[in-house]
Amino acid sequence: MNARLARLVHTGAVRGARQLVTTELAGTVTAALEAHDWRTWPLDTHAAADKAAFLRAAAVAFALPDWFGHNWDALVDALRQLPAGAPRAAVVWTGAASLSAHDPDTFATALEILHEAAEAAGIVVLLVTPTALPGVRPL
Repeated sequence: MNARLARLVHTGAVRGARQLVTTELAGTVTAALEAHDWRTWPLDTHAAADKAAFLRAAAVAFALPDWFGHNWDALVDALRQLPAGAPRAAVVWTGAASLSAHDPDTFATALEILHEAAEAAGIVVLLVTPTALPGVRPL
């Protein structure tokens, strides 16, 4: 297990959006978290090339209700329902680099919304990517 991931798994001291630059598969990262009683939400945006596709992926990842409006305001409202102060909880985001390459504005907005929601709920958004993304703090 990556040393930075191991530190996160054991301390849970990180909040907000962070990137884990690794060649490990997201399933391995998720399994490591869940093995230490972390709650995870896998967010896969490999196939998302625009805002609509990102919002569809988010609806699946967070099991959003049917009333979810598939717009930024609706996503913010839905993410407010994340369990605040949930001990050891993480969004494991894969495909962020793909979304960033196809639609940088959507990526930036999505990252900002997820970061703010994670900080408010006391959880971490972990972008699992093989290469560093600019503007995202490292784990």
